[in-house]
Amino acid sequence: MECTFYNIGKKRNSTLQPEQGTTVQVQLKAPCSITEPIITITTATAPVFTYAYIPSFRRYYFIREWTYRNAIWEASLTVDV
Repeated sequence: MECTFYNIGKKRNSTLQPEQGTTVQVQLKAPCSITEPIITITTATAPVFTYAYIPSFRRYYFIREWTYRNAIWEASLTVDV
């Protein structure tokens, strides 16, 4: 599944839509929720992204936290309503 990541300082309830993101292949951690999914990516460096868009769900998300486990980075997301 594709996910586009952004590094922006978007405030909650803002109508800002980000531009120029970085699209990477991610995996959903199952089971998951559409409003608060957890995705995993494999990368050699620590991700610095703060915002994400998942085209399959047609939703933007705030990245709450990055966690490193077993050589895989997990991003805990919260939907941007």
